[in-house]
Amino acid sequence: MVEIKREWVNNLAPTDPDREIEPASVTTLNKVTGILSPNAIRWAVETAHEMTGYILEEMSDFGTGDGAFQTVRIGTESHLLTATLLLALDDPAVANVTPETVIADHDFVRRGIPLNTVLRGVQFGHAFVLRRFLEVCEKYVPPRDRANEMRQITELMLKFFDVFSDQVAREYLEERDRWVSTAAATRKEVVRAILEGEPIDLTTTENSLGYALGHTHLAFICESDRPASADPGELQRTALSLLERAHCRGHLIIPVGANTVWAWGTVTSTSTPEQIGSYPAPDEIRVGVGVPAPGVTGFVHSHKQAEHAIRLSHHRTRGDTAHRTDWLIDYATHGIAALMSLDLEMAHDFVRRELAGLAGGGPGNRDLRETLLAYLDEERSVNAVAKRLHVARNTVSYRVKKAESLLGRTVADRQLELHVALRLEQCIGSSDPDAPTHERESRGKAHRS
Repeated sequence: MVEIKREWVNNLAPTDPDREIEPASVTTLNKVTGILSPNAIRWAVETAHEMTGYILEEMSDFGTGDGAFQTVRIGTESHLLTATLLLALDDPAVANVTPETVIADHDFVRRGIPLNTVLRGVQFGHAFVLRRFLEVCEKYVPPRDRANEMRQITELMLKFFDVFSDQVAREYLEERDRWVSTAAATRKEVVRAILEGEPIDLTTTENSLGYALGHTHLAFICESDRPASADPGELQRTALSLLERAHCRGHLIIPVGANTVWAWGTVTSTSTPEQIGSYPAPDEIRVGVGVPAPGVTGFVHSHKQAEHAIRLSHHRTRGDTAHRTDWLIDYATHGIAALMSLDLEMAHDFVRRELAGLAGGGPGNRDLRETLLAYLDEERSVNAVAKRLHVARNTVSYRVKKAESLLGRTVADRQLELHVALRLEQCIGSSDPDAPTHERESRGKAHRS
């Protein structure tokens, strides 16, 4: 029977009892189950979720999107569960780096995140954890015992944090030594040199990559919204399937950590990049696609366009999958939106100003915007829109007139601005500039509940 030294730890409870967050760190969860109370575990999971958001807001180096969030979360959650167990048992023997932290650590190596950045993130997390433990101590420990308990908690946690930081650094360096000796690391370094414009010997580079650079290239970036512990080959299989769907000849696929894959394919006269959109939507994967371009310069430019597209996906409204095929963002279609969203606050202001009463709202406004965007895409052909959306011609005409009444002007008035605003709204929504952060939070809640 495990002896609990601090019974008050098992009295911890989540601040929002109605909110269910699915734990991410299964191995550590199994370790603490049966020792910590279910409510104390829920408190730790909730607090770790908040801590992850805090770390990512303070340090953008760890990446953006749900995949980066989940990978950081498995490390923070397992760490906080372990710290809570240590606090309850007062037993330094439980204070070891967790398997989930090792997974995240290895992912940081593969993505080229420097060790000093990783350790700085660990320090942010440690400060957050200590603050929370002192807050709950003040709430659950009687006043006569509180000062002594706070002192003991601080000493216990600082020792744990020192050991934990040393273990993280050692694991990182060992993994980095393993990683740099692999062929995948070599190919990634060669690609990095090309993308950064460093001088290269074409023949040597092509031999290293097993890919010809003198042709026309189509670039993809695939990102997963799953944690680093998910299927490591899924993104690469998705990238290969998309290259084959586009009938690209010659494939180059470069894993960049556990959540991202860069890919290129050689475009020929028989290639059909437009067929990519008919690929079945992969679960929790987003794809940015560049525009085909020739030579080494085209290799770089198409990749940068895919980067703009995938960045745009981090802002996209993704709440209604029945009406949005938002897993695929091609630069050819969304290039203007990608460029305009570089200043997200100004982009939201532009959308709200141009769409007026057509911005925001529920499903009704969404259908009107979808129809109006198709109407402008199809050069105001009612027949083409009806065929594209599988609705009656009268429905198209009604929606266009309804949209004009909400706009307060005709479609022909400022048509270019209207078209751009509709395309931009499709990608970033029409809410306030903070919306993407909240949307990420709500998507994470929906996925984990």
